[in-house]
Amino acid sequence: MPIFHIHQQGNLGNRMIQFLVAKKLEMLVPGLRMSNAVIPEWGIDFREIEDKGSTFDCNDWQFVPFVVLQQLFVRNLVDCVKYSGFGQRIENFEPWPDAARYFQAESVLVNGLSERELVINIRGAEVLDGRHPGYVLVPIDFYRSLVDRTGLSPVFMGQIEDNSYCAALRAAFPLAEFRPSGGPMHDFEQLRRSVNVVPAVSTFSWLACWLSESAQNIFMPLTGLFNPLQNRDIDLAPTNDSRFRFFWFPANYASHVRDFGRDHGPLYGRSRQIDGAALAVMKSSPVREKKLEDYAPHFDEAFYLARNEDIRVALTLGLKSAFHHYIGPGFVEGREPFKCDRHWYVRTYPEAADDIGMGLYEDPIHHFVCVGARRGYRPNPPA
Repeated sequence: MPIFHIHQQGNLGNRMIQFLVAKKLEMLVPGLRMSNAVIPEWGIDFREIEDKGSTFDCNDWQFVPFVVLQQLFVRNLVDCVKYSGFGQRIENFEPWPDAARYFQAESVLVNGLSERELVINIRGAEVLDGRHPGYVLVPIDFYRSLVDRTGLSPVFMGQIEDNSYCAALRAAFPLAEFRPSGGPMHDFEQLRRSVNVVPAVSTFSWLACWLSESAQNIFMPLTGLFNPLQNRDIDLAPTNDSRFRFFWFPANYASHVRDFGRDHGPLYGRSRQIDGAALAVMKSSPVREKKLEDYAPHFDEAFYLARNEDIRVALTLGLKSAFHHYIGPGFVEGREPFKCDRHWYVRTYPEAADDIGMGLYEDPIHHFVCVGARRGYRPNPPA
């Protein structure tokens, strides 16, 4: 019998997404058995199958080659696929009404908020130190404009903590209600059972909104991880789902909470609503090709060696130079050829933040080598 073994990744939201990937493959491979899909919060308990037979490693983090995996099983080429990806793309899941049936929590006693209120989920914890560039705090200016636009009463709910961001929220919304987290399942279900919701930039928060049978308006800020134009490998923007209201942002990267004011300031007033049809067209447009001849003139050997210990070792074993490595496997592997302060770059050059946020360039380095250098931009602040 075919086996799909999951190497579980991250927190609850990411583990739920991996399970949804498995369920999608299950539709294509009759008799598929799941291994190591254990999510006790939802009563999901598929323990690891020890005897896996011949295996195939599927390490793609976001794109899932479903047809390829199906054919591996149909042709009896493997007994087990080991999956260690994240799968954060909307096409990796069944339609939301079908996906919702896997995650039911009738025992969680919490009510959603009414049509007169705007439930704004706040993410804190590890997001506050900016360790993952895509998990960003949402600019407070966006919440202010959304409250003004809708006329709804804001209710901030989730990881309301003692930090500068939450303090600024309280100052900006002195009459709003703030509800500290009641625990993951409580928060998930309160968000899921509410009418008007704004997800935090997290897979957990997004799933609560997407799986909702109560939500009529899901106001999704396309920033950081949520911007499928800035992050082409991730796409959680269901453009054909009428519940979603999309708001585009220029390029935005996570930073430490102490710096949120500095980094969010240039974003204020620059988000705009975009309809699903227009967003779908933009998602299908190609990003500018990355060419070695654009990158090579800016190569910094000292930076490259300081960044890549394996190259320093290779030099002692006969590698001609760090540049030889970069123009060979280094460029293909996506190694950075020089230092670039992405936060400073998009703060200093708003046009670059727009270009990257619109998906014209992959990141600040790509933008700099293609157009920024010719415009006189710097990749880093002056010494």
